Amino acid sequence: MVGLLLLNPLDTNTNIFLMKFYITIIIALFISNLTFSQNQSVKDGLNIKIAYCHYPWLGDYDYGNTSDKAKTYTPAGIIETNYALFNFLEAGAYLGYSMYERLYVEDRYKGEDGNMHILMSPRLKPLLLYGLTCNLQLFPLIFQRDLQYLDFYVSSRLGGIWFVDKNTSDYSRERSKWDYGIYGGIAAYPFKHWGLFFEYGYGNYLNWRTGLNLRF
Repeated sequence: MVGLLLLNPLDTNTNIFLMKFYITIIIALFISNLTFSQNQSVKDGLNIKIAYCHYPWLGDYDYGNTSDKAKTYTPAGIIETNYALFNFLEAGAYLGYSMYERLYVEDRYKGEDGNMHILMSPRLKPLLLYGLTCNLQLFPLIFQRDLQYLDFYVSSRLGGIWFVDKNTSDYSRERSKWDYGIYGGIAAYPFKHWGLFFEYGYGNYLNWRTGLNLRF
């Protein structure tokens, strides 16, 4: 019989990192947005989404019914760029970042009970998200006209997850490296070039995301 002992469980929440990440990106994009002409069309060019979302817990160790909510999900930040191919169709790509908890074997020994014991320690490792996207704008498709300050759309994505770690653990759980889904979304623009969006649907990992939307 083998017993697993977890040394010093991590309580670091990647939300702190993501908060700094978002603040930096939002400030940079907001400054760049001010340089665009106010007469430029906002429906015929580039669309950038800065998204926050929750993936399921992707760490090696399953904490089960823990009271620590930070051990039940993996927060992630995603930047997605789409370009309008037609007035109702956009295509693009996304890149995201998060961190997951990787287990490493520190020691193995045989206890007084005769069983083999394994001491393990967790470490935070980078996790990259990447893929392609396609957005179908419903209002211009159905009614042949745009709403200046509101978008209703269907979004699909197909990509992957890269668990960045050269030294894999014997106790890591097997997970799909594919990341895909289809979602319904709404974006509201209180200002001409930027607003907020929310998406909800079905994916093999992700069911919702929300964030800042910029269009140029």
